[in-house]
Amino acid sequence: MSRFASVVFLVFLGATLLFPRYSFCDQSVSLDVQVVHASSESAFVDPTLVSLKEKLLKLFNYSSFEIISKMRKEVKKGEAARFSIPGDRSMDIVHVDSSGEAVRLDVKIGGERSSVVRTALKMERGSIVMVGGPEFKSGVLIILISAD
Repeated sequence: MSRFASVVFLVFLGATLLFPRYSFCDQSVSLDVQVVHASSESAFVDPTLVSLKEKLLKLFNYSSFEIISKMRKEVKKGEAARFSIPGDRSMDIVHVDSSGEAVRLDVKIGGERSSVVRTALKMERGSIVMVGGPEFKSGVLIILISAD
């Protein structure tokens, strides 16, 4: 092996050992998805949403926010994860890319026959993105997505 190739290998190995979370070989992310039912039936805010309460009230014209589902899946780059959403719907999240602190995802929420929401996201690891979803019962579903 040439001296240059040895140096490149050692730098790569060192970077992988020093920064295992951002390994160059394994670009997978953990997706945390919470489905929130927003309505105006009460003023209840799920205790786990207290830190997001002001944003939820400001962004959505509802007074009640209740988590009705929590899911977590590991997804490799280029692969998709499917999540079941209330109301006979599903959500597909494709892990497009992740480098450093940035994660890119394609999100599609659909029913049996059509796509309700389709969007591309670029987010920082550990941050939460709120996706206003389809109507549900006497309100709407809000999908909270976090990638780490």
